[in-house]
Order: sequence, then C-alpha cells, then structure tokens
Amino acid sequence: MQNIIQIANGILIGGVGGGGGGVDPFVGLLDAYPNAAAAYSVRQLSSTYTAPTASEFSFGNALDIRYYSYVDFSSISFSGDFTISTWVKFGSFADVIMASTSTLNFYLFTENSTAIRLSIGATAAAPDRLVFTVPAMTTGTWYYLTISRISNSVRLYLNSVESSTLAITSSNTFNLNRWSGYGAPGFEFFGVIDEALISNTTGATQQNVTDLYNSGNGALASTIIPSPTAYWRMNESGTDTTLADETGNYNGTLNGFILPGAWVNGKANNGALVEIRRESDDTTKSFYSDSNNELSLTSPDVNGVTLGTWIGSSDGFVRTWYDQSGNSIDFIQATTSEQPKIITAGAFTLESGKPVITFDGTDDYFTATLSAASTNAYQSLANYKALSVPIVGATTIGSEGLNDKRYWYRDNTDSRIRNGGASEGVFTYLSSNSLVQIIYNGTTTVDVYENNSALQTGTISGSSSTQEIWLGDWASTGRPMNFSLSEFIDWQDDDDTRVSGVKTNQNNYYNIYSPPGGIGTFIIGSTFTIT
Repeated sequence: MQNIIQIANGILIGGVGGGGGGVDPFVGLLDAYPNAAAAYSVRQLSSTYTAPTASEFSFGNALDIRYYSYVDFSSISFSGDFTISTWVKFGSFADVIMASTSTLNFYLFTENSTAIRLSIGATAAAPDRLVFTVPAMTTGTWYYLTISRISNSVRLYLNSVESSTLAITSSNTFNLNRWSGYGAPGFEFFGVIDEALISNTTGATQQNVTDLYNSGNGALASTIIPSPTAYWRMNESGTDTTLADETGNYNGTLNGFILPGAWVNGKANNGALVEIRRESDDTTKSFYSDSNNELSLTSPDVNGVTLGTWIGSSDGFVRTWYDQSGNSIDFIQATTSEQPKIITAGAFTLESGKPVITFDGTDDYFTATLSAASTNAYQSLANYKALSVPIVGATTIGSEGLNDKRYWYRDNTDSRIRNGGASEGVFTYLSSNSLVQIIYNGTTTVDVYENNSALQTGTISGSSSTQEIWLGDWASTGRPMNFSLSEFIDWQDDDDTRVSGVKTNQNNYYNIYSPPGGIGTFIIGSTFTIT
C-alpha cells in the first residue's frame, strides 16, 4: 500500500535530524503534504503558520463563556441605525449571544448551525423576529458576525458575506445590556467572544463589514467604525472580573465564571504552537516557534517575552494545543487538573531532545471536533512513547454509544480498531517504541504498519462522518492513557502517496525508530505524533 515519496536531495522538512534547525527558506511538513484536517505539533509544520511580526496587531485574549455565566453592562439604547460586530467561536447552537434583560425587546439567537435570529422590539405591537439563513457553521471555528441596520433594512454578515436583507418594521427604542442569555435557563451562550464592537448610531456598509472582517489581520475595529459606543477588546486575564470597554462607559461585570479559565487566547493568536498554564499563579500565555522553527525555552510570546523567562522555575501545563492546519480545530482543556504536563520546574520533558506533552494516565485529555468528513476514509500518523499500559491511544467519532465510535486502543494482549459498526479489527500487540500507521480505505480494509514494515491487514465494519477526537482518554469510558506525545496530524482520506515521506520526516526529526533509533509513532484515522 505504500507508494514511496522521498524528500528531494535528502532535505528533511521542518528540521535536520535531531538538531532541530530549520532549512532556509523554511519548508514545513504540511507544505509538502497539505490538506490535513487537523495538525498539532511542538514544531512549526507550515511556512504559512507563523507568529505575527512586531508591526502586526494581536488580539490578545478572549472571553470563554460557558452555560450559566454571563456579563452585565450598563444598558445601551438603540432607536435607529446601528452596528453590532464580534468574533465568535461557538461551542454549541440554540444559544442567546446577547440580549436585553429588562424588557426582552432585543436578543440575538442561534436557532441552529444555519440560522441566526434577531428579535427587535419583540412585543405584540412590534413583533420583528428576523431569521437569517447562513452557511453551515461548525463548533470550534472562529467566525466574524456583524449585524447592521440602515434605515428600514437589517443585514447580517458572516465572515463579511451578507446572508440576506430583511425589512424591519419596529420603530421602538430597544436596549442591550448582557452578553449571554437573558435570564431564562437553557438559553445561555456557550462559546468564545472576542473584539466586540457596538455603535448605536452608525449602520455598517458592505465595505465597513469587509474592513471589520479584515481587521482580524491587523487593525483595531474602532478604526473602521470611528467613535464606537462600546468596544470590548476582552484582553483581561487571570482573576479579572471586569470586562473593560475602551470608551470607559460600558464596562461589564462577569457573573458565574470560573477564573482564570475564562480568559483564553483570542482570535488573532495565529501561529502559536501551544498555550501554557503556569502553575505558580495559574496564568496562561501562548508561545510561538523559536528561530529553529520549534518550541523551546527561547520561544517568544506575542510581545517577545521568552517562555523560559515567563515560566521561571514553575511547572507548565498545556491548556491549548493549536491546530496548524488552518481549520482552527484547537485541542482545549480548560480544567486545570486535566491538563497534560509539558514543563517540570522550568525545564521541558524531553524525548530524544524534543519537548513532549505527557498525559498522566489518570485524568489528562484533550478533545476537539473535526468538520464533517467528505469520506469515511482516513489516515493517521503518530509518534508516541507509552509510559504504561493498557491504553496507548483512542480516537472516538460520533455519539457516546460504543458501536458509534471510531477508536484504536491497546490492551495487555493486542490492539483493536473500530470504525463504528459492531466489528473490531484485532491486531498484533504493538510495542511502545514503534512508528505505527493505520490507513482505512473507507469501506472495510484497514492496513497497519509498524516501523515502515507491513504488520497486518484486517477488516472492520461501520462508518462515521462526524469526528470527535479524544487524546488521553477513551470518551466517557474512563480509560485514560499514560503516554507522551509530540505531534498529531489527521488527513481525511487514504492517500498513501504521502506515507513514506511523512514517516521519514517524523523519524528523522524525532528519532523514532532505527535508524537512527528512539521513540514510537503510529497512524490512525488522523495523523499524530506521540513521543
């Protein structure tokens, strides 16, 4: 099944052997083997996934709103044209993003993943309930949402693309004073908000909206809509309970939040490899690759402060492992006790000289949800080091019902693979120090390779199109794994033309198998590297 692709002239993509230095010009693994559904690593994988330059603007932090948490601020009154815009990452749908709590005469509501409802003056006298149809949205993805009223028309834009124009009949004055819900249980917002701007006098044109959306690449929203009524940058951190409005007039008060976990990295932290929590004070910060295109103690934050300077002698845990594929499917673990460890007493945990993320086998894990796959075929590569048995890895898809999952796991006697359905493929027990690849053809055939050698071919049944990935545990079944991991990449196809080149690159960078020797790697429905 392997169609070998060698890297031209012996160049090792993303670094040289175990030395870690990048080539000039830098060419990453994903540059040579693109179109990954999700990709995570302690090194830079793409030449396009880079830290902002000193001249570029960074959005800093954002506010993670969970059910039963909300932000109150002084009421803003509207009577004519207006603009409301914000970056938003949905955790679920059928939620109220913002609302008036006094009279319920205004709220912005996601009816589902393809419909957003705006209610203005929603009384018997003025029942304006405008429902906008939008392209299907997915959880865990950043969108830029803009609502604009100009005269008797209201327009909704998603990522600067107009959904539709709907007429408004209400001339009532309405008020807005809350982020998340309006007091009724079950309608609170679940997701992340960043860079929220409101003007209660100015309606945004298409050009304004385009510029607001593009501001995510460098400009303050207030330069697009001058003199906004309120502009919340959401750059607070730690135990801050006040949401600062840059105008100074509409500061918000956080209610029901668990701090410091509510303050997370914002939309524009593109290029960061990991977000690390410093155990000494539970503050978090994102760090980018160093001059060698990898994570080290010289890795800078967005302001140029190095990881080593910031962490000091503290332990460090990974809160967010950023997706480098461009699809913004980040692994996030907000619960501090369940975050895997990466730094002990100011020093990285290393395997073959490279940083690894260590899962304790008790309660550490990450979750993320991929966009729906176009095919049920999948291909995964990983390098790992098992620290204890029985469970080395598990990938789940679909519902919590066992027969609806896709997973791979190892027990004391063998390895098993399932792709939904009722049948399991049972394979030879894999060693802890091995490069393992699993390729599924989308129907029944699974090919397993270990250290570049064909190990076994088996059959399974079932299929899945929506993918929930768990790293460190097997969904809700409570089978945590104790292992270290440095890289995970997922492709939603079974294109085996990339296999040899990817494995060669990972082996040479992480020193996985002989030659030159070292740590293990495996592939399964996605690509990931476990060291």
